[in-house]
Amino acid sequence: MSAAMSTVRFVLRESFVPHTLVLAALIGLTAWLDGEAAVWARRETVIVVTPQELGWDEAQLQEDGIVASSQGAVGDPTLDSPELAEARRLSRANDHKAALAVAERVVDTLATAPAWNEVGVFRLRAGNPRGARDAFDKALAIDGGYQRAHYNRALARGREGDVEGARADYLAVLALTPRDFAATYNLGLLELSAGATARAKELFQAATELGGNDAKAAALCALGLAYSRSGNRKAALVVYERSIEFRPSYLLPRYNQAALLFKSAERLDRQRAGLVLEQLVALAPDFAPAHFLRGRLSSTDGDRQAAMTHYERAAQMDRRFFKAHYNFALAALELDRVSDAKATFERLTREFPDRPEPHFNLGRIAYREERHLEAVQAYERALALARTASPQGSYPDARLNLALALDALGRFDDALRELALVESDPTLGPAAIMNQGLVKKHQGDLVEARERFEAAIARRPGYSAALYNLGKLAAEADDHAAAAAAYAKVLEVDPKNLKAAVNLGVERAAQGDHTGAIAAYRSALKLQPNHPPALFNLALAQRETNNLAGAAETYRRLLAVDEDNVKAWQNLAVVYARQERPDLAVEVLGEALDREPSSAALRFNLALQFQKLGRTEAARNELERVLRLEPRHEKAALTLARQHRDAGRLDEAAAVLAPLTGEERPSSRALVVLARVHLASRRTADAVAALLRALDRAPTSLQALSLLVSHGPADAARERLHAASTKKPLDPNWARLGARLAPGAPQ
Repeated sequence: MSAAMSTVRFVLRESFVPHTLVLAALIGLTAWLDGEAAVWARRETVIVVTPQELGWDEAQLQEDGIVASSQGAVGDPTLDSPELAEARRLSRANDHKAALAVAERVVDTLATAPAWNEVGVFRLRAGNPRGARDAFDKALAIDGGYQRAHYNRALARGREGDVEGARADYLAVLALTPRDFAATYNLGLLELSAGATARAKELFQAATELGGNDAKAAALCALGLAYSRSGNRKAALVVYERSIEFRPSYLLPRYNQAALLFKSAERLDRQRAGLVLEQLVALAPDFAPAHFLRGRLSSTDGDRQAAMTHYERAAQMDRRFFKAHYNFALAALELDRVSDAKATFERLTREFPDRPEPHFNLGRIAYREERHLEAVQAYERALALARTASPQGSYPDARLNLALALDALGRFDDALRELALVESDPTLGPAAIMNQGLVKKHQGDLVEARERFEAAIARRPGYSAALYNLGKLAAEADDHAAAAAAYAKVLEVDPKNLKAAVNLGVERAAQGDHTGAIAAYRSALKLQPNHPPALFNLALAQRETNNLAGAAETYRRLLAVDEDNVKAWQNLAVVYARQERPDLAVEVLGEALDREPSSAALRFNLALQFQKLGRTEAARNELERVLRLEPRHEKAALTLARQHRDAGRLDEAAAVLAPLTGEERPSSRALVVLARVHLASRRTADAVAALLRALDRAPTSLQALSLLVSHGPADAARERLHAASTKKPLDPNWARLGARLAPGAPQ
């Protein structure tokens, strides 16, 4: 195994079968077939390989190849053996192990190069390339010029990863037969896998001249792959088209065209990819990879529902197509169809017990549902399976998410230990460092948290997630300028970051820059026109800038998409009240109360609007309901007490104020109103007592002092005025009130 393949890596996004098709066991895919030079496999298959350099998924489409031979030289009497004839029959029935067992019993007695070649082919088909190579070695020891044994040994060496040995055998075949198509073609595949793209192109070009239409089509398809690998996308598309001309029913070049166009950023190319995939499906309705790629195309276009449909079709056509099932579940998760996603991932753990990714995603689901212990267990299973797949397997994505679950459980040291293991990963290292900052924040170490966020940014300049967390850290410390600056930087590197745009508006508003806040909210709404937080905060900012009509319209937009947003109903009522439209305010508050009938705040505001409309009885009823919900609701009690007092219901007024004027936590404002009620009842002594208690609670209460000067003992009034002037020496009201205490002054 190469160094590039030594570490198991699994990506967190939907899988893709790329146009740069994997060349796993390249030369192990081709051989001679019953004396024919080139008989092609008629349908493309999906193979499983170890994930490689780009993190592509292991389910990848393989290129066409010539299948292995089960015969030696034409006319060789060895091949008339009834045992070998039976072995060939078993092999044609795909019972390769049984075929090999039959052939092994007679090969020593036959002891010819064709017989050992035959056994080597059976071993190769049975998945034993090392044993196959030994058999081909014996065939060549008997006949060093036996071309088929050279060819088939190249296949065995290729499967073992012996590129040099495979190359030598193909060259030996070409030395014997310079215009051999199969050897030329397979040598091209070998060179392509070794990165010798220019040499591979030469060989594929030569192969196009050596066979009939099917052979030309295959060679041209491989040539297109070579052009694609070398970055010449235009030439690759042209060559794939030529391949299709020689073999119109050939699926692979069409698929590779679609995959190449799919990766383009140009909208027209992506449309062309869709058309090519439609042609593929028309030609071969059961071609699972085409449906799979249609799913990827829909997914990247944002149509998750269509993506799910295509993935489901691919999965139905190929039960073992892991990534079709897997991507279906991922798309379901994106659409919040959590039960569908969970059921699919759980099934995948049973049907593909060696795969860690379903366990990883079950961990994600458990984490989002705050079942953190289950998430930890699922991530740990994923990590154990990754280690089983490769001793060096690390699965850093699972380890990173395991740390988050441990952090949620308060196991901070364990979380930090897991993150330290990911810190050196070239891709996820910055995320690990940032998450260390989050753990430190949860531990209360805000200084270290900031340092970790900054270290993540130093490791990956412009790291938007770390910048965002710096903004949150500053916002929580009420450093609104720093928070706004951090969110602005996030938007510089990630203009589509919706949360950063909304939070930038919030921080600007906190600094009093409501115009700037409005601009931020509008930029968020360009990304998502009906985003509730952006609409809610935009309306607040519009109200602050006295754009009441705009605020009302924005609240109505919000309620059109979130009709149960009680705060939006309440704030819309406030806007209507400020516009002196109490009738509309009453209507809107009624909508809010339908959704939250036990809200004292809503009922109090409704009472105020009834008062504006002159509906005194309705206002009183609502105020009484408020006080039943919250007996110490000061504003409601004061409003209702004044209403009773003005109507002459003095005992009722005093009763309403009683919860606020008792011995426990009396309200100075309620005591002043109670004093007025006592004065209206001509109970002056009681009124003075209430005023003195009010001044005990609020020594500078102007209303209490003014009433005391008018109705209380002069000495008591002077004493309380002196106390107030001590607390607020520059307040001119004290001198004015003191003048009223002078002998002969009007009261």
